[in-house]
Amino acid sequence: MIGLCGNSGNSSEPHIHFHLQHTPVLQDGRGIKCLFERVKVVRDGKTEERKEYAPVKGDIISPP
Repeated sequence: MIGLCGNSGNSSEPHIHFHLQHTPVLQDGRGIKCLFERVKVVRDGKTEERKEYAPVKGDIISPP
């Protein structure tokens, strides 16, 4: 579903940017870490399944 959002900015494939924070008031917000319950992660050509995972820049995330 996320891939259906299309490209934004300088990208070669569909992706999405998002920000989570503890309050709806933008200027008062503290960032909240995003955790995926269970995902498959591809990083540096290696694939592994992870639990309670917070993605980092460059990760490719998909369902397990």
